[in-house]
Amino acid sequence: MTDRREPSLTIVSVLYGGAAVLESTLPTWRDAVEASVEVVFVDHSPEPLKAHLDLESWARYVWNPDNPGFAAGVNNGVALAESERIFLLNPDVYLTRSAVESVMSLPDSGPYSVALRTDGIDHLGVEYSWWGFCRDRVDSERFLIGPSGGAAVFSTSLVRDEVPFPEHLFAWGEDAEWGLLLQSRGIETRALEEITLDHIGGHSVANPAGQRLKARLLVRNRIATFRRMLSAPAKCFIALPFFAAVAANGLRKVRQGTSAAYFRGVMQGLSMEVPAPATDRISVRQWRRITGRRVK
Repeated sequence: MTDRREPSLTIVSVLYGGAAVLESTLPTWRDAVEASVEVVFVDHSPEPLKAHLDLESWARYVWNPDNPGFAAGVNNGVALAESERIFLLNPDVYLTRSAVESVMSLPDSGPYSVALRTDGIDHLGVEYSWWGFCRDRVDSERFLIGPSGGAAVFSTSLVRDEVPFPEHLFAWGEDAEWGLLLQSRGIETRALEEITLDHIGGHSVANPAGQRLKARLLVRNRIATFRRMLSAPAKCFIALPFFAAVAANGLRKVRQGTSAAYFRGVMQGLSMEVPAPATDRISVRQWRRITGRRVK
């Protein structure tokens, strides 16, 4: 009897609806993976996507319609992984065999940020503006806070035992807070620039309800991260421009028709309970460093 070999790589992906999009992307995953790669899908859809897509014949599949959020889905998927290296990937990304081989050939488990191309724009990880807003990192000279939740490589133990994804944020911006947690522990993320994967993007906010949800949760989470991750001096250092940017963004939401949801998110961000980080908060000196230009 042959002993079953543990996989050398686990691809973890959190699903929520979008069956039509996944019918386009997931066949590329099936073609790209090999025997030493396992795929773990954590499905938070109201109805199981396995009823519409062939998932269980080539991947491990877990359905949780209670939907505890993206961060919880990542933590759950990592907990189920049988390898020591995770490739976290959004399901609306086209995967290639060469990309999988590149990840498997890395000298260590990172963390690394993997480049995505969305609407013709390449972005690689997460950055922070000096006034405290997280955003996709499109300028390679900007400091890389951490990997995007859309495409990241890291060790299983990093998330399982040391720095789990922040589940209290539910969705939008949790990868940015995770990056700050890594920075506060002195864990630097490296850019994996050898590959760029095409990313559809936006299928979860393709309707007005999704746009309102994103407007509410993103601002809520930005404020919650400001409250949780910055030291008192750092909060004072950026408080005025940070809340000025929150207000200015609210005016844009009026034009977009999502202002009610947005300002509800502002109030929630100011009042929600945020857990104390199990590490030091970001100091003014650290903030200056990680929001400036990258030093080569």
